[in-house]
Amino acid sequence: MTDPKATYTQEEVNAILRRALEAQARRPQDFSGEDLSDIAKEAGIDEAALREATAAIEADRCGLLEREEEGKALAAERAFQLRRLGFSAFKLSALNGLLYVISTQVTGGTWYLWPLLGSALFLGLRARHACFPQALLARRRRRQERLRRKAEWAAAKASGTHEFERIVKSGVATLLEIAARKIEEHGKSRKP
Repeated sequence: MTDPKATYTQEEVNAILRRALEAQARRPQDFSGEDLSDIAKEAGIDEAALREATAAIEADRCGLLEREEEGKALAAERAFQLRRLGFSAFKLSALNGLLYVISTQVTGGTWYLWPLLGSALFLGLRARHACFPQALLARRRRRQERLRRKAEWAAAKASGTHEFERIVKSGVATLLEIAARKIEEHGKSRKP
């Protein structure tokens, strides 16, 4: 508790209030929308500005969650690709070892170098997928989206024609949007 008889300079008051705000900010607290509205009113912030700031914070929060989910998906895909790389390296090492023995001991030639070269190229591609899994992840997501739409289409077809017609109209609208965008891009690319 502060001493009511103590006097402070303006710099000390500023420092005390700054430290008090910092201490309060370190304490975990959750505020309701009503609390936030009351605080904003006391600070002289109008409701429209508060809604705009709240929407921006929510968008930032959603973006952060999306980036975290994307990072987790990339890490999982990279781990999967590394396991595939290790398994492929093991199998190809055994195969190339067998081909080496056959080539040198049985036929007396050096043809084992060709399968070895092919194996090295294959492992190089697997290593690329393990280091840069973004393209594979995007391809897998597109495939899952196609499967989801296919299932939705089949369910709509089975449930009745009204829902089926809605989905067909939605698909046609999407195709028309894509065609319009392609025509616009083509027009822009032709202009000097």
